[in-house]
Amino acid sequence: MIKIIIYCLLVYALLLTVNLVESRIETSSRSIDTGVATCSADEECILHNKCDEVNKITRKRFLSIDERKYLRSRLCRYINREHHFCCKKKIEKKRVLPEVPVCGLVFSDRIFSSSEDPYIDKYPWTAISMYTTPENKIESHCGGSLITERHVLTAAHCNFRVPKTWKISKVRLGEWDRRTNPDCMEFVNEQVCNDPFVDVQVMKVITHPNYKKESVNQFNDIAILELERDVKFTEWIKPICLPVDLNIRNMNFTSHSVEVSGFKLTEKDVESSSPTKKVFYLYVVEQEKCKANYASMKVDVTNAHICAGIEEKKEFCNPDSGGSLVKEGTFPSSKFAHYQLIGIQSFGPEHCATTENPGVYTLVSPHMDWIIKNIN
Repeated sequence: MIKIIIYCLLVYALLLTVNLVESRIETSSRSIDTGVATCSADEECILHNKCDEVNKITRKRFLSIDERKYLRSRLCRYINREHHFCCKKKIEKKRVLPEVPVCGLVFSDRIFSSSEDPYIDKYPWTAISMYTTPENKIESHCGGSLITERHVLTAAHCNFRVPKTWKISKVRLGEWDRRTNPDCMEFVNEQVCNDPFVDVQVMKVITHPNYKKESVNQFNDIAILELERDVKFTEWIKPICLPVDLNIRNMNFTSHSVEVSGFKLTEKDVESSSPTKKVFYLYVVEQEKCKANYASMKVDVTNAHICAGIEEKKEFCNPDSGGSLVKEGTFPSSKFAHYQLIGIQSFGPEHCATTENPGVYTLVSPHMDWIIKNIN
């Protein structure tokens, strides 16, 4: 008998706790039937348990007269014993593109002997796209550029020119030597080591809606990889600046020196990839010359492309597919010299793009509105 009484008391206490918030609200608004408050434009009429402002009050053990008055004044609807209150709309914070000095700056006075081997902390926006095969193997066939804490910019073709059964599953950031982790580089009387690389799952691939994968003309060859979580910027992982400023968007880079970096990753040739990050210094080719060169191959190059190549042909000097074409300088938007992303590798010669037979990159500036829209 005593056990039954104790059980009943516990059930009663539980019911009392569950109804406590409802009873407080009802007590404070018992004279209102259908609600009298009219919500303003920046408010919405929602259930009390979804409104933080109301919850802060109803969690209290005792309500003051002013708090009861406040609840009555905010009650906008009362239906089937459910109280709705005017509550401030939750505005999702828009993601803003990083600016200098967060993006595009590389503070390093280290110089390495080989012109093709950048020092370990250079080009920290370099990303490696990693694919999962049906056999659960991981393959690396494209590059990309980190542009925010959660987004990597790459080429749209990287999602289509691999076997259909492959899926872009993650990106690797902070890599310099794919054979070791962490990586170290020897300098004069100094060994510099980076942090371990960071792998982040890809949550979504956003391909430009006007990209046509079957077309020989690679128009709008651009895509955004949305990551599963934000990444922390470090000395080894930083974003590249994008041409937000209209003055930069309208710049003519013909004959300018530009840089490409990466691991020579392509969707076709795995054997030619490099274990360490490489850099090549190119020159932007005059647009009409590039158009004429590809017109002979019945491929269209438009003003939404930018072409570049090296002056002297080498055995293999092509960048990562989807990798970055960057320009260092002092741009109108900043007094600091920094790197801007001006192109994304799209197509070109199989082995080495030269100024006579240049590689073609998707020009970033015409796609800025699309990028900004889709990172939000």
